[in-house]
Amino acid sequence: AVHPISDQMLVGAPTEAEVYAAFLDFVGELPLVGQNIVSFDNPFMDRAAERLGMPRVTQNGSHDTMVLYRRLVGRPSNLNAICAYYGIQNEEAHRAWADARATSDCYQAIIRDAASRSVDARDLSAEPIAHELDGQLLCFTGNTFEFPKRDCEILALEHGGKLHNGVTKRVTLLVDLEGRESAKVRKARQYGTAIVSGAAFLKMIGLAPEDLRRPPVLPR
Repeated sequence: AVHPISDQMLVGAPTEAEVYAAFLDFVGELPLVGQNIVSFDNPFMDRAAERLGMPRVTQNGSHDTMVLYRRLVGRPSNLNAICAYYGIQNEEAHRAWADARATSDCYQAIIRDAASRSVDARDLSAEPIAHELDGQLLCFTGNTFEFPKRDCEILALEHGGKLHNGVTKRVTLLVDLEGRESAKVRKARQYGTAIVSGAAFLKMIGLAPEDLRRPPVLPR
């Protein structure tokens, strides 16, 4: 009724035992990553393992994007809400492959978001390698999958800029990574501080959004 999957679509499909055995082999010793996996998916897989007399794939542990996001950002924490928060596209929501890809992107975004909140880029040893931002005191607002805040801050340091956590009259440039009316954006307008998008910031230092994309990191 929801997806919709009919009996006819399953004619000739492998058995549950064949699928579960193949999944065990595919997962190996890695933990699972999923959206609402702790409460929803894991119990299904545990019952399948019990029925089939096979090892539980969940014994490897799991990372639940819903739980991680709720602890980091808050509610609502369904997949659509997480995608919207990080600017992730999921044009075929509620289809298995599309949701799996979106969940993977959300997991990567949550990990980057958590890292950017726990580490102040000003404490990192990022020596200037170029000087396009010499004399600029930058403040960043927002944090998205496409424009991770900490990565952008490190780039600013590497290109001669200085960082400030808040918008003051001394700040010369506010970089808005989300494109929304945040408190920092409103304050920058009040002070007449220049505001640029994430893409415009990268263009200032000769880069493009594609240059921030990195290969996925496997969960440990």
